[in-house]
Amino acid sequence: MSRRTALTWWSWSAPAVFVIGRTVSGLVGLASLPASAVGEFVGMTALLLPAVVTGVLVVVRAPGSVVGGALAWVGAAPAAVFAVEDWGRTVAAARPWPGAGAAAALGDATWPWLFLGFVALVLVFPDGLLPGRRWRVIAALAPLSAALLTAGITLLGAQRLVLPAPLRLAVLVLVFGFFLVVLLAAAACLVVRFRQGNELTRLRVRWLMLAAAAVPVTLAASWLVLVFGGEPDAAFSGFLVALLVLVPAAVAIAILRHDLFDVDRLLGEGVAWFLTTVISAGIFAAVVATLGELFGRDTTVGITGAAFVTALCLLPLHRVLVGLVGRFVDCDRHVVLARVRQFVAAVRDGSAEPEAVEQLLREVLDDPGVQVLLQRPGAAAFVDMDGARATVDAAAPQVALRTGDAPVGVLVLRAGSARRLRRAREVAVEARLPIEVSRLRLELRGALDDVRASRARIAEAAEQERRRLERDLHDGAQQQILAIGMQLRSVQRRLGPSDAVHEELDRAVEALEATVGELRRLAHGVRPARLDNGLAPALRDLVRHSAVPVDLDVADVEVPDLVATTVYFVVAEALANVHKHGDARRVRLTLADSDGTVRACVRDDGVGGATDGFGLTSLRDRVASAGGELWVSSPAGAGTEVRVEVPCGS
Repeated sequence: MSRRTALTWWSWSAPAVFVIGRTVSGLVGLASLPASAVGEFVGMTALLLPAVVTGVLVVVRAPGSVVGGALAWVGAAPAAVFAVEDWGRTVAAARPWPGAGAAAALGDATWPWLFLGFVALVLVFPDGLLPGRRWRVIAALAPLSAALLTAGITLLGAQRLVLPAPLRLAVLVLVFGFFLVVLLAAAACLVVRFRQGNELTRLRVRWLMLAAAAVPVTLAASWLVLVFGGEPDAAFSGFLVALLVLVPAAVAIAILRHDLFDVDRLLGEGVAWFLTTVISAGIFAAVVATLGELFGRDTTVGITGAAFVTALCLLPLHRVLVGLVGRFVDCDRHVVLARVRQFVAAVRDGSAEPEAVEQLLREVLDDPGVQVLLQRPGAAAFVDMDGARATVDAAAPQVALRTGDAPVGVLVLRAGSARRLRRAREVAVEARLPIEVSRLRLELRGALDDVRASRARIAEAAEQERRRLERDLHDGAQQQILAIGMQLRSVQRRLGPSDAVHEELDRAVEALEATVGELRRLAHGVRPARLDNGLAPALRDLVRHSAVPVDLDVADVEVPDLVATTVYFVVAEALANVHKHGDARRVRLTLADSDGTVRACVRDDGVGGATDGFGLTSLRDRVASAGGELWVSSPAGAGTEVRVEVPCGS
């Protein structure tokens, strides 16, 4: 038989067994006539039907999976067991059904077969039997252990096979223990899958584990009810609901919508509310008893006070229990949110950079493709954490980031299940502070960059205006004045020395020469003529006639005119201060270009103690306009150091 044929038989034999089994039980119920039997038949069918229907749906949606057939057998196996029991009941009828005696003998011993569909589901969920010989052995031993236990109960329990009492008890314990060992071995399959599976497998297995945990609990509770004299039908109703309703529902959700709900969170909140209810009831009872002893049992003070105290304790108690239960039941979510809150506290304290929130979200969401894209105020475009323009993939899972009604940005995930999206929304809410601070800092950096660029453009325009003014003074007014002076000298030479006009022309020419000198001084102040040959030669020429010896370490650098003029004036002002106030014996001047930034330093060995005055303040403004920085260090008695750095990129 091929695998496909075997899978088809496995998948569709369960619905057939269910139909046959419920038909047999229905015929027995109709023959017995009491209305209670009909109601019991309808109720049991309603319990069995969800597992079979869900299994058939899974078979239709995933025909290559064995899970659908196993799920259908969860309902079909009890239908077959109940059919055998109902068949055996006809032994007392006027016309017993064929084989009713054998069915009656087996009736009380067929209950182990109730578990076989559940065992099969545990072994194959969610993607087939695990690889390895031991799991195939366990799958084969499951029906064998049920058959041995049924045979042991039938033959030895009713003493159809006569054996000494100790031996009979030993055999029954042995076959029952063998059956339990097989069940536990099958249950271990879920643990193995959870530990070795990926995220999707773990999500699905969690659903089955949540529902499967209710099966042994309700079964044990059913046995306790029987021990204390309860009715069998009522005692096993909870067990049947867990096996026939909760398990199919959990599997259906896990397969069809595996991440419809956050199981850990649901379980954690459920446990927290259960504990809250129990403890609140205990508080209520304790307060009632205490106040009853104080004020009398007939007074209403006890009930009123207990209600008041319980109301005060309810919400704080629930919050505490949610945190405590979350550490155990919903550990992943608790750890993730705690880590984000710790990071937010570090950002608030200034010990962490808010821009690190993107890397944090990648780690806590276990998604290295997570992107935090920000939206600047008044702009529709998105930028990344570095301020670079970014586009949002419309097909990618996204979480909108908002502050109040204002959009802040979007959290883009590389891979997103509904569970991960829910976790991302929770994390985004917790990380709202660093995200908003990152956006504001990005906006501030952009504004500062715009200011620097604008200031650099203004400074460059001013430098060009200085050069134009220098050319106008040199080539325009200065040359015109010199031409006038030459004309006056020509006129003066045509006059005699004794002529009164001769002396007036001489004074006029001297005044013109003084005016030319003043224009030259003004032109030099606008832009030193020394810079025509470059910054390094200009600095060497500047210190050539210095009264204080200057040690030069000046590299030949090529820089824009704005940078050259800025550095030149800083060095000139620093040397002027040395001459005026420094009382220095020696000065060291260095100039270098590193990584596109010009660095100059003037250091003397004078008295120090320099303070910011108008000269240094104007220098700082000049350097800042060029996008650079100026530092002055002048401790008293230890000399003065003036350093300037100006980038050459603008």
